[in-house]
Amino acid sequence: LICRILGNEREKQAVEPLIAKLNDANSDVRQTVARALGAIKNGRAIEPLIAKLNDSNNFVRQAVAGALGRIKNTRAVQPLIAKLNDADSDVQRAVASALGEIKDARAVEPLIAKLNHVDSDVQQAVAGALGKINDPRVLEPLIAKLNNADSEVQQAVEAALVQLGDTQTIQKLLNRLSSENQNTRVITLRALSWICQDKIDRELLSRDVDAFNPFLDPQEEINEERVNYAAAQLDISIEEVRMRYQKLAQQFGLRLNFTTDAS
Repeated sequence: LICRILGNEREKQAVEPLIAKLNDANSDVRQTVARALGAIKNGRAIEPLIAKLNDSNNFVRQAVAGALGRIKNTRAVQPLIAKLNDADSDVQRAVASALGEIKDARAVEPLIAKLNHVDSDVQQAVAGALGKINDPRVLEPLIAKLNNADSEVQQAVEAALVQLGDTQTIQKLLNRLSSENQNTRVITLRALSWICQDKIDRELLSRDVDAFNPFLDPQEEINEERVNYAAAQLDISIEEVRMRYQKLAQQFGLRLNFTTDAS
């Protein structure tokens, strides 16, 4: 506890010297300082950081937006909203992510307006931000983006909708598990896997049994070979894997093709 208190005191003492370095001639220094201030999360840095949202260097502006997102002070909301129109798309992406971290409802409409940005990375960041802001206005615009041609954007949108947890929206996503498009089915299962309370269930839904991409196609059969592989990877019994897949099949409509003890 004493070490933690001393550490916090050192951080507080570092704020003013760091703020002074925000105007360093070297852009790399300004960028590093902005990140450090974001890590410290001291309120005294808010106004100086806001001022640097107009830095001439786009990497510095990105770092500043990220820092303001980490500090999560609502004083930064309006200045960040203004920077959604920054000339650099990477800065716009960082700004959208920061607004998602702050979770202020004032950002909802400006973020929705950016859902159709020409840059798919910005679209992904905007979808992620809207998913973090618990506001009913975000549902319809996100649902409208479900059929986006870019699979990564589609994945970000579906993850955002799952995060919001609206029952009707979840049902719409579940319906997409029977889509004729395999990529849509796989991406949707990945997003819906976050409904699972148990990480093992998420792992069972992923192809390599690690809860990372790629995920299974829910229309592919789960057979004995898959059950044995999953049991070996997770170091759990075959019986437990079968039981879990049976529950997941009820939840996500998986196709099972393996024997059970009852049979």
